[in-house]
Amino acid sequence: WYKYRGAKPEVLSYISKRLCAMLSPFAPKTVKEITDDLRLDVIDVEKTNEIEFQEKYIKDLIEDIKTAIKLSKIEKPTKVYIYTAPRWMWKIAEKLKQTKNIKEIMSDPEVREQGSRAIKVIKRLMKENIFDYFDEEKILLENKEFFEREFSIELVINLEENIGNKKDVAIPTKPGIAV
Repeated sequence: WYKYRGAKPEVLSYISKRLCAMLSPFAPKTVKEITDDLRLDVIDVEKTNEIEFQEKYIKDLIEDIKTAIKLSKIEKPTKVYIYTAPRWMWKIAEKLKQTKNIKEIMSDPEVREQGSRAIKVIKRLMKENIFDYFDEEKILLENKEFFEREFSIELVINLEENIGNKKDVAIPTKPGIAV
C-alpha cells in the first residue's frame, strides 16, 4: 500500500530495515526471507543470532557462578576459576552441526582418542542442542571486567592447575567453575 501510494523508496527501505532489526532475534528465518525479497543487505541474521546466543551464555554463567558461590559456602570469595571445554569437545559440537552419526563423529582421531568420554559428550551435546562452535574463552576475556565487578572477585580463566577437578567437568557452553 505504501509503495502503491507513491512513497519514497528510501523511506520504505529505512522502515523495513528497522523493523527487520527488531524482529531478527525472534523470527530470524522470516527476517531472512524479507531481507532477501526486499534486497536489504543491512541485517546479518547470523550475527544477530550469535550475539543473542552470547548474551544468553553470559546470563547463564552469572547464574552458574551464583550457584557455585552459594554451594562453596564461602561468604566473600576473592577468586572464581572458570574452565572452558577443551578443543576436542568443540570439534564434536562443530561436527554435530553437519551430522548426528556417532561413527562419523568418532572418525576424527582427536575425538576417537577420548574413547567412551567422547561418546558421553556427543550424547549430552545432542540432548542439549549444542551444535556449533563459539570462542568461549574470548567471550570470557571480553567480559572479564563485568564478571569481576558483578561479583567483586578476581576471575581466573583456564588456569593450568585443575582446582576441584572443574577442568574435567567443563563441556561446551557449560564451563567448570571453582570458587
